[in-house]
Amino acid sequence: MAEKNQAVEDAVIDAYISELKDAAPGSVDITKLAPIAGTDFNNMDRMGGAFETTPDAYIPVWSHIDGGKSIVLVSMLSTQLKKKIPQADDIKPELWGKPAFSLQPTFEPVRDELLCMLHVDHPMRQQLDEMGLRGIICRKRNIPTEKDVMKHFARRHRDSHEVYEAAIGKAERDEDRDFQRHMLESILSLMEAKADG
Repeated sequence: MAEKNQAVEDAVIDAYISELKDAAPGSVDITKLAPIAGTDFNNMDRMGGAFETTPDAYIPVWSHIDGGKSIVLVSMLSTQLKKKIPQADDIKPELWGKPAFSLQPTFEPVRDELLCMLHVDHPMRQQLDEMGLRGIICRKRNIPTEKDVMKHFARRHRDSHEVYEAAIGKAERDEDRDFQRHMLESILSLMEAKADG
């Protein structure tokens, strides 16, 4: 167990040292890292510092590209913090080669604040009411992405989601039938015109 704790301690300290090398003086505070990691640092001196955790403990890191938060194993922290931002078309050139992650948020990511589909102000509210979901309301209004809106709807409002899926499926089947009917009528009219001509 002592070897595991030493490996974890080394990983956290290596990550912290890596962060310090690229940070402005005084901008990284070890006291903020300790509660996040579930650790007890008396000081940063490797000889005198108390450290209790396991390699499967998790620590959040923040992306320097989009500000997003990720969770990594303590044992992988040093590796994660050593990653550099690659050269890519969708990344600003001034970020290329800089550290990809840090132990503290670098900026607040820009996120939409979308409404649950069952919110009274959602643009689809009238269609949902017509599907039979009138009177079912959710006040959630801070969902970050469209994908998360659908996940929230499916997980938190299972019955309503089933009604929605059934109505969408019926509408798609009706649309397919109308298209097939239209195609059949077009083919028949062409055959009649050819037979008369």
